[in-house]
Amino acid sequence: MASYWTRKDDASKELDTIKPWDEILGHGALEFPRKHYDVVCAVVQYGGMFLAVQKGSAKYDYISYKWEFPGGKVEQGEEPEAALKREMREELDMEVVVTAQLASVSYSYPDFDISLQAFLCETDSDHFVLKEHASGKWVSRNALRDLPWCDADAEILNAWEHSDSTWLEHTTRIG
Repeated sequence: MASYWTRKDDASKELDTIKPWDEILGHGALEFPRKHYDVVCAVVQYGGMFLAVQKGSAKYDYISYKWEFPGGKVEQGEEPEAALKREMREELDMEVVVTAQLASVSYSYPDFDISLQAFLCETDSDHFVLKEHASGKWVSRNALRDLPWCDADAEILNAWEHSDSTWLEHTTRIG
């Protein structure tokens, strides 16, 4: 905890005690706001397979080289579906049709928090261009769990696995 020295009186050059900053300021421990990101991801389906992408080296080891559903941050004033389509074009050179909202999760990583909205998407081609990821592949639903996922994306998978029936029956259709 940060502290500073106080003097016995204004004329004295002697140091009296160490007081923590929160005591000096008159409230509890100092807290710095955590970074929070609103994020969207696409569960892209093509021919019965789903697209997974692998992050490259990242600032934080706990997300480096982990797998995720493609997507990204929602910019201020942007609708989630529009953000998702933009991110898919920017990161994978892929056009998608957003067909349903699947799940929303909030997750706290050690250094930041995210609110993640997952959407079911369809595409008319299995072609993608990796612009920001280390790897990408089409995976069957059963093989998705075999990948080492980022924790927030693993929560999306958990929601899928714990649904009463197929995931597609538990979606909010868009349009």
